[in-house]
Amino acid sequence: MKLITLCGHLAVATGREMSDFTELLRALKEGSTHFANIDIGAIKASEEIPTNRFIAKSGPGGGLDADPFHTAFVVLALMLDAPRREVAIATWRAWHISHRGSILSGWGEDFEPTLAECKLTRRHLFGEAFKATLSDPELAKRVSLVRVDARSEIAEIHYDGDEISEFEEEYHRRTEGLRIVGELSGNLLHRIAVLITRQ
Repeated sequence: MKLITLCGHLAVATGREMSDFTELLRALKEGSTHFANIDIGAIKASEEIPTNRFIAKSGPGGGLDADPFHTAFVVLALMLDAPRREVAIATWRAWHISHRGSILSGWGEDFEPTLAECKLTRRHLFGEAFKATLSDPELAKRVSLVRVDARSEIAEIHYDGDEISEFEEEYHRRTEGLRIVGELSGNLLHRIAVLITRQ
């Protein structure tokens, strides 16, 4: 399935206009030139290094596939609902929120980082955990809710009744007051996972 086709399904499921998704894809394409998936060892000296995971080949058979990465990135961008000029970097930041309990920096020669993992997916980063749920409909079925705050500092995956995997920026300080949160129901998550994994 192509990503634009999936966006059509999401437009119907979320009650949004298809033009919202077209604009979102354009904003991700324009703002994500540094999101390359590069295997340097596999690139020959004469080859051009790919620089953007949101540029697809044109023509028949072209367009981006609705693989777990692209799907997770687009749905996460939709949840964040950031301004067009900021949506790509906001989504990238949210993707890289570490699981709570991680210690990524410290002092001294003896310091070793602690990479805590989501118990549901065994992933350290929120985006990778989110992608893992979309990669496996059976795993997605266990999820009841996914939420991420609009400032890309806190994210949660609720699963198996009352279990919660919490992700947060290492230096985030919880504050009282207004917090804008994007939520994805477990039901819609499961429907998306089924759509992108069936052939």
